[in-house]
Amino acid sequence: MLSKSDFLVSYGKVVSRTWYDEPYRDRLYADPGNLLNEAGITVPEGVKINVIEVIPTGEGDPNAQYQLWVASAETRRFDLLVSTMPADHDDTVLYDDEIAGIAGGGCCCPCCTPCCCCSDAPIES
Repeated sequence: MLSKSDFLVSYGKVVSRTWYDEPYRDRLYADPGNLLNEAGITVPEGVKINVIEVIPTGEGDPNAQYQLWVASAETRRFDLLVSTMPADHDDTVLYDDEIAGIAGGGCCCPCCTPCCCCSDAPIES
């Protein structure tokens, strides 16, 4: 099983890529299990994935998205929150090692997702 920080880094990459790669976003909605597996987020066989598009609010909790993924093995359901591109985004590009450094330092992604650290919820170890 992925560590929380590895999950959040992979999750952040998936979400942020949906903002600029329309075929990738379409694939996420059409075949989320295979796409997540390719992104390094192993989804247990037989789990139904519900991709839910949300508008980022900055009030999310990164621990909640991770816990949904962990619980999916038991619940057989995974609600994957995918935010639309934040209105106040910039064109800053972060590379994999920068993203990993952010995640290791308490942030989960290079963007403002609904479960991101721009909320006041700390990432629990």
